[in-house]
Amino acid sequence: MIDNVYIGQHQIHEIYGPNIRKSRNVYDGNFRVHHITGKNIMENEGVIRGMYWSHKKSPMIQIVPAKGSGAMKNFVTLQMNVIETRNRFGGIHRNKFPSGSGVRHFLNGLKNRRNPNAPIVREIVDLYDGPLSH
Repeated sequence: MIDNVYIGQHQIHEIYGPNIRKSRNVYDGNFRVHHITGKNIMENEGVIRGMYWSHKKSPMIQIVPAKGSGAMKNFVTLQMNVIETRNRFGGIHRNKFPSGSGVRHFLNGLKNRRNPNAPIVREIVDLYDGPLSH
């Protein structure tokens, strides 16, 4: 992802791959979820504007028979290398958004909602629906 501009109030970016490079991207809009899963992640000169956003990175998991323990005995978490330089993140960076308005309609439009346990769907539900439970 290089030299892109993303504009819109609600944005979801889910990136998965062994080698991820994000450079010179601009994200504009107040409500944003980024979930990056990879082994080698390089992120530089990115600009995130707006008030409420979540930006998480997770390591990849590899299936290796009889390597782990317990319920995860066939899974091994790979080492994750992250390089971040010259990024500008604005806003409050909250883990909970202040309002649930429009959230149900927004989530109903997601194609991958049919897998409620997908990491990005869990992230969205936590960020948006959390305030509705109070």
